[in-house]
Amino acid sequence: ASFDTLQPPVIVVLPMENLGVEKHAYLVNGIGEELTAELSRCSGIRVVAFCSSARSATLSGDARERASSLGADFALSGTLRRSGERLRINVHLLNVENGEQLWAERFDEDLVPSRLFEIEDRIVRKVLGQVSDTYGVISRTMSLRAEGRCVSEPSAYEAILRSLHYQLTMAPE
Repeated sequence: ASFDTLQPPVIVVLPMENLGVEKHAYLVNGIGEELTAELSRCSGIRVVAFCSSARSATLSGDARERASSLGADFALSGTLRRSGERLRINVHLLNVENGEQLWAERFDEDLVPSRLFEIEDRIVRKVLGQVSDTYGVISRTMSLRAEGRCVSEPSAYEAILRSLHYQLTMAPE
């Protein structure tokens, strides 16, 4: 592919920051692993392996620097906090190129050990729907990148992005 052709974006799921009790690290890693696995099933995006992003957590630098070092265009990160028997999980989508936070969601859950998989599944479904869906944040962001680009022979991916942009704006341009 030539340099003037848009390529499917790369996303990395960075390990969440555990701001609560250390014994909840398994939940933080579980959400990261599940998000990575489910994102890898989505067409139109490439995903950095969770083991690679987990190793990057030992490096210095903020989320944007770590994601950039892994070649990502977008990064999912977040935090987990506990208050009594309640969990608060925040998830953020970052545009690695410019540092812009594109999306965020907060999940408040009761800490019921027998329901941890249900909590993970609910969070993963919501994040996938908002972030990687056909009309999700990543698709909309990439369609804006395709807007106004003048290329004589767009790639199939770029043609799809232009079609999506048209569907979102319904403007003749």
